[in-house]
Amino acid sequence: MIVTDLVNKEQHSAKPITLDNAGNIYVNIGAPSNACQEKDRTEGSKGQDPCPILETAGGIWQFKVDKKGSNL
Repeated sequence: MIVTDLVNKEQHSAKPITLDNAGNIYVNIGAPSNACQEKDRTEGSKGQDPCPILETAGGIWQFKVDKKGSNL
């Protein structure tokens, strides 16, 4: 097992991956919100700054294939 505990909030939950020749795996971890609103998908709800979602999702994360058991 290389990576565990990836976020899954049912929105943008696919986890496509790619590898490089330097021993890295890259995982696209979609965020469960498009705008990090206080009340998701609610008109007039302000965005949060800083956005707490970005601690575990919302980007391409890099892991080493030889470092087993990484988690978020």
